[in-house]
Amino acid sequence: MIPEQLKRIIDIGWYVMPVSRYSKCYCIKPEEGKTATDYYSNDISVISDWTAQFRDCNWRVHMGASGLFALDIDRESELHDANGFKTMFHLTEKYGKLPEGPRLKTGGSGGCVAFFRMTDNPDDYKGSGALGSGVDIMKGRVAPTIPPSIHQVSGGKYSWYRGHAPVSYTHLRAHETGRN
Repeated sequence: MIPEQLKRIIDIGWYVMPVSRYSKCYCIKPEEGKTATDYYSNDISVISDWTAQFRDCNWRVHMGASGLFALDIDRESELHDANGFKTMFHLTEKYGKLPEGPRLKTGGSGGCVAFFRMTDNPDDYKGSGALGSGVDIMKGRVAPTIPPSIHQVSGGKYSWYRGHAPVSYTHLRAHETGRN
């Protein structure tokens, strides 16, 4: 049975993939010449099969296929040395606040992942730490963990901030890529 939170993500066209709840490993072993991030879908029947095959798995959203990028903002804790919230405070003071959009609370340190529609060339966005300490840009084949997942180390639940679930933002519905 597909969890309700995951159904809502599928309904807006985001592409998801199953991952282990106990490690950062993907559930699907790739065929020769492919990588684990080649296995994503927003087809309800495929995802239904995955939920039956990989009970209690975690889920990630494939950024590239979903036409998204995200900022992964770490909270300083025993899991992260960097304070991404401090970095974001300074960035928003300098450049202004972030556009509205989906925001999730991570299950590990209680960090935040802020999602945005990819409108530019993804190669223009640099990755880990490009904006400062504790803030990573997630794009392309990178896939952040989403609710209803549970963090593999802390056991904390991933959750959407109140009023910031993806279904509230129609401009973030996935574009049609025809990829599965």
